[in-house]
Amino acid sequence: MNKKMLIPMAILSLAITPWANAACTVTAVGSVGGAPTGVNYVNFDNLPLGSAAGAVASGPSGMITVTTAGGGSVVQGTSNPNYAAPFISGLNGAGFNNVVENGQDASPYLISGPAGAGNSVSLAFPGPQMYMGLLWGSVDASNELTFWNGAPGALGSTVVGTVTGTDVLNNPNGDQGVNGTFYVNITSTCQFTHVVATSGFTTFEFDNVAYNPTIPNCDVCVRTQGFWKNKGAKDGWPVKSLELGMVSYTKAQLLDILDTPVRGNGLISLSYQLIAAKLNIANGACVPAAVQTAITAADDLIMNLVVPPVGSGKIDPSLTSGLNDILDAYNNGNAPGGPKHCK
Repeated sequence: MNKKMLIPMAILSLAITPWANAACTVTAVGSVGGAPTGVNYVNFDNLPLGSAAGAVASGPSGMITVTTAGGGSVVQGTSNPNYAAPFISGLNGAGFNNVVENGQDASPYLISGPAGAGNSVSLAFPGPQMYMGLLWGSVDASNELTFWNGAPGALGSTVVGTVTGTDVLNNPNGDQGVNGTFYVNITSTCQFTHVVATSGFTTFEFDNVAYNPTIPNCDVCVRTQGFWKNKGAKDGWPVKSLELGMVSYTKAQLLDILDTPVRGNGLISLSYQLIAAKLNIANGACVPAAVQTAITAADDLIMNLVVPPVGSGKIDPSLTSGLNDILDAYNNGNAPGGPKHCK
């Protein structure tokens, strides 16, 4: 369900797709269950029906600015075959003050509009986020959420990643009944400020959006590079290869790197911590925004250098010490907002 993208940067007002951060991973999990506790909850009950241009949906415990385009709209009820209200089930509406506890959503919700250019719903959050949840109705393969860091289409804004209906279900078919609605919890390893909902076939219906600036329930513990070098190598790694900078390494090569003395080479010491951090993330540990920034900076610094003993790359330790400290703190369970170290 992970999505990675690499597209060229937008230049001024030219019709060029904006740059997407390939170092970011957006993961979606759909279930009957709802949003985690302790996050911000927003329904769209206070919005007037119809189109919206910068309307603020407020409450029960957060706020989101909503802008629709084309066929995007605030609606209520069902209008076959155009759109159908999502279903609330398993009490996944808890915290959103819905009119019904279980059953078809009787409150206002959002639709992206049918297929066609210019139909969308844009959500602007009150700051950078790393988690979003939503009640996603009649999940269809062409439903798509695009996560932006910065205003969509603006110069300097980046696409963090996308989630489609196929990331929620193996065979999404637009079922408008109770079995076609899921509460979808989405986490990102990079911050996002805006989300745009579109659909390439039928409309995209959703309600009950949750958001949080950090990844909730960050309970998968982390390990140090020493663990992954020794016991972790025997017990099994979560992946068979990793990229350091722009170069891909096999598990055997990564173990050779971890077994190579630093000897004044900042590239080797940085690789120790970067390998451990990426293995922890691949093992399911959440990653705070500051740590993800450090990982991206480390990859940018390494670029095409090949780490000894696989290659002969070298970096002055003065350029890597700050990143080493951040990643070492994360791998030891000491990063602010990050997971604890495994006992």
